[in-house]
Amino acid sequence: MKTCKKTLRDYLYHEEDAGVIYCGDCLEILPLITEKVDLVLTDPPYGIDGARGGQARINDRKYHTDKFADTPEYIKSLVVPVIEMCIASSRTVIVTPGTRCLKLYPDWNDMGCLWCPAAPTHGPFGFTNFQPVLYYGKDPRAGRCSLPTGYQMTESASPNGHVCPKPLKTWTKLLHKGTLEHGEIVLDPFLGSGTTAVAAKQLGRKFIGIEIEPKYCQIAVEWLRQEVLPL
Repeated sequence: MKTCKKTLRDYLYHEEDAGVIYCGDCLEILPLITEKVDLVLTDPPYGIDGARGGQARINDRKYHTDKFADTPEYIKSLVVPVIEMCIASSRTVIVTPGTRCLKLYPDWNDMGCLWCPAAPTHGPFGFTNFQPVLYYGKDPRAGRCSLPTGYQMTESASPNGHVCPKPLKTWTKLLHKGTLEHGEIVLDPFLGSGTTAVAAKQLGRKFIGIEIEPKYCQIAVEWLRQEVLPL
């Protein structure tokens, strides 16, 4: 029996003027996206497997999903190929990969950091207050008004039901660094609770979000439906 190939509409979870959210495997969805993506900004799983074995942890919590396992093997087999696809097809890619699986990622053009004085995580050698930021491709602000590669992150993310939500102010800074104009397209293939989408909406950028877990998609949609004021 002949099966029909899926289209983007088959994965569509949410659509509004500011952007779209697709629910599904990003390895399946990414090849279907034909829009020119200006920036990929994403915070993929870290491969810490719920902090077993004394590895760096985030409040000792696991992703509440049966869609994937947060292990180094998952990072190597899915996350890294996705990042490689994004590097090949986008002007700028900014990734916050965590520290445990950093060596698995492609060589970066530059590295920055998120400096967290409050040390929200704990690793084998003590409190962890440095998180790397990897930069690929071109800096759209080079020769214009260059911005720092690293930022101090003092605010906490608002609890929203996701295991590891990201602080909106920090993500807005990263998104601002990687884009120039209103209407530029920002993609997050590991959307989670939707921080990248909300930051893009606030800055007048268009967003494309991909998230494999439906309940996280719903968290993102609810956040986007709240009143979003321009920064």
